[in-house]
Amino acid sequence: MSKLQLFGIIGNVILLGAIVMIYKAKSLPEKRRKTLQRIALTIVGILGVVGLILIMLTKAGQL
Repeated sequence: MSKLQLFGIIGNVILLGAIVMIYKAKSLPEKRRKTLQRIALTIVGILGVVGLILIMLTKAGQL
């Protein structure tokens, strides 16, 4: 298994965890829910940027 496949699998698991975190937060109090949703969206954003960088590096032949 290549490094890129490993990064992809790990990234997908973390994204699924963030999505589950958003849905589980709906049953929590208002303040805690907003905090958890903010954390989950930050995780999704960071993984999106890392994914785009990996795609760009792969297309450029650096990886």
